[in-house]
Amino acid sequence: MKILLNGIGRIGKAILRIALENKSLDIVAINEINPNIKSIAYTINYDSTYGAIDDKFQVVDNYIENSTTKIEILNHQSLDDIELLDIDIIIDASGSKIDIDRLRELDVTAVFLTHPNRDADINLILGVNEEKLNLHNHKIISTSSCNATALLPILKLIYREKGLITA
Repeated sequence: MKILLNGIGRIGKAILRIALENKSLDIVAINEINPNIKSIAYTINYDSTYGAIDDKFQVVDNYIENSTTKIEILNHQSLDDIELLDIDIIIDASGSKIDIDRLRELDVTAVFLTHPNRDADINLILGVNEEKLNLHNHKIISTSSCNATALLPILKLIYREKGLITA
């Protein structure tokens, strides 16, 4: 699975770390509005929350690379401006509001949004409804908000075990 990661802030860096440990996920490009590739590499190498990574990224031309991974760094304001020939999936961790209809036109299998969007094909919350994902029917997938992701799995458990009374 070849992935374009759109945005390398807090969530984007967490996704990159997961991908570095999971060989079935291949982040081949990062699109980031910050044009300073050295700064991007530094903040990945020395994250203020997750700490430093052992296998540090170095800047080589328009790429960051370490001993196992080479990632092209792009600097586009819009996903429409990116050549997506070798991209299967986009993970949008930019935090920017993006036109869903424009995302549907992109030539990729799926676009995962790391924020809620009522116009997405499906809104997923891990531990609650991820089994409903069907990439044949769902192209734009919202992975909900951090609040819902934290609250809903435990709420599902309470509902299942004790029930809930709604007003």
